[in-house]
Amino acid sequence: MFFWLTMNDVLLVNRLVGSIRAKYPDLPIHVHSHDTAGISTASMIAAAAAGADVVDVAIDSEYFDLSR
Repeated sequence: MFFWLTMNDVLLVNRLVGSIRAKYPDLPIHVHSHDTAGISTASMIAAAAAGADVVDVAIDSEYFDLSR
């Protein structure tokens, strides 16, 4: 099963990380994602903006033509 993520999902990432940061201000937050839906980079930026300490993403080469 494959799900396409939308900007609403990016907003959810922001709300989730922001909520965790607000409740646990001293908790280190590390967010990891795979870019299989093509929007993980935007989600990681949203997570960082919401207060995540570490974000990393595995970019799927399917979305990038690396042969050029």
